[in-house]
This record gives sequence, structure tokens and C-alpha cells, in this order.
Amino acid sequence: DRLEEMSPKTDRVLVMDPMLATGGSMISALKSVKEKHGFKGKIQVLSLLTALPGAVAIYKSFPEVEIICAGLDEKLNEHAYIIPGLGDAGDRLFGINTDLTAIQ
Repeated sequence: DRLEEMSPKTDRVLVMDPMLATGGSMISALKSVKEKHGFKGKIQVLSLLTALPGAVAIYKSFPEVEIICAGLDEKLNEHAYIIPGLGDAGDRLFGINTDLTAIQ
């Protein structure tokens, strides 16, 4: 949470999440931006992959927010993972698989 350092002239905030599944974490971040910090400018969400249920949840809470994503998948599985998805974003970023061994 580094919004305290934002210039009063800032008119746009970009909130990023590599994969947006349920939208819960993003909704919390957006609440912080709007309610805790009182930001009134344009807010854009940037995601590599977004699940439709997450986008719907965000639009229900924040209809004015623009979501920009490279890909959109339609559903989540019983564990709230994006289907078909990309796997775990952190694992992909740091070259680790689910067994915590390096991906070759």
C-alpha cells in the first residue's frame, strides 16, 4: 500500500493482478484505493488472465472501474482456479511447480 506517496495531481490508478479469478483480492485493493485513500480519479485493473466470475464481481462492486485483460476464461473450478487457466502465476513467475522443484 504505497498510495500515501501518490501526488495530489494523480488522476489515474492502475491496479495489477496477473490472474484475476474470483475478484476478491482485487475488490479489497479497490476498496483501499477508493475508501481508505479517497481516490476519486479513474481506476483501471490490469490482468493477464481474468475469469468471467471475477470480472462480474468487480463490476458489481465497482461499475466505474475499467478491466483490461489479455485473456478471458469463462469459469472457475471447485477450488476457484481459472479454467482452463495458466496454472499458478507465482509458480510460473519464479519457475517453481506445485512440488516446489524447479521447472526444467
